[in-house]
Amino acid sequence: MQQKAPVDYYSGKSELQIPYYTTNKPDYDSVIKFINYDPLTAESGIQAGSWSAKKIRVALLDMHASVINIGLSCIKQGLRELAKKLNKASGDLDTKMEVTVYDVRGKGFLPDHLKDEYDFYLSSGGPGSPYPRDNHGQKSNDGVIEKFDWVPNYFGLIDQIQNDPSTHFFGVCYSFQLLARKYGIGEVCRRKTSEGSSTGIVPLELTEYGQEHPYFKKLFLEHGKRIKTIDNRWWQVKVNPEKLGNSKIIAYEVRNDDSVGQAATIIQFAKNVFGIQGHLELEGFHRMQLGLNEIYENKIIDEEGFKSRLKFFKEMMFGDENKGLTVQEISKSVFDNFFVESITSDFKRKMGSDELPFSLEGLAESRTMSKI
Repeated sequence: MQQKAPVDYYSGKSELQIPYYTTNKPDYDSVIKFINYDPLTAESGIQAGSWSAKKIRVALLDMHASVINIGLSCIKQGLRELAKKLNKASGDLDTKMEVTVYDVRGKGFLPDHLKDEYDFYLSSGGPGSPYPRDNHGQKSNDGVIEKFDWVPNYFGLIDQIQNDPSTHFFGVCYSFQLLARKYGIGEVCRRKTSEGSSTGIVPLELTEYGQEHPYFKKLFLEHGKRIKTIDNRWWQVKVNPEKLGNSKIIAYEVRNDDSVGQAATIIQFAKNVFGIQGHLELEGFHRMQLGLNEIYENKIIDEEGFKSRLKFFKEMMFGDENKGLTVQEISKSVFDNFFVESITSDFKRKMGSDELPFSLEGLAESRTMSKI
């Protein structure tokens, strides 16, 4: 029997009484198209629609192993907001975005960069162990059961992307841990039971490299080297400096005693491969509540988990008594800066010129998301 969410937060909000994962957003339909990859219709899917002029093509790798989640929807919303701003900035060029979603862990679908040549790749968070062979349905692995034959192909895709400086890869949470495995920069391991999981809104500390990094420099200059992120993990990446190679650490976790920990939380793995441990919760607050309700009602979290997540969603969106950016504004800034820098190099390559056909100035400046 399906359990009902313990609190009804939607009294008097009938427009929100719709299933979260079937919610359409027609305001964005003219600037962005989402396609769920299907090998039987892949060729026609890429060409679908009658959009004109320049098209930004994005591959969104869904790493949730068919488990109901909020994370993928948040990434999609970040792309919607970005596509709308990009389309406006492009003027007569009428630039639009097409996003193909690949169910990696559920169905084993992955793009082939040598054939598909997406401009950008986004790889989501997800449940379970970053060693998929160990995911056998036990509670310690979030109940995930999966095959693991997709892993070599996933790592092979990273190789293809790294060897093509014209494209870019952004890995989040679970994908961040996979990237750490791929690059062999240290130990990807579970946190000690005595430490517990890292859950909620947590601080990170930028390294000297991170303070100068183009995605974070402005945040550092305006708000200092401590920034906040949203976390929900048992796994961590302990870096071995001797194995870093060309990878650069951007930030480390901050422990409960306010000291800087060993676990790296943001890494530039290669010039065009970037990863972040924290979540990118980019949806509006009410829609995130709807998603949380659905997750609870499907018994993926218990009542305590529901209430704790709702609490840090509120703080994430609206902040607390402390001054400064909210966690969501920080996430939005990082997300937008990644795309602005990547789009800049992408346009220059495709146009065969060092001059952009339109200005991207200010595209990453508006960091506050809608509260609805």
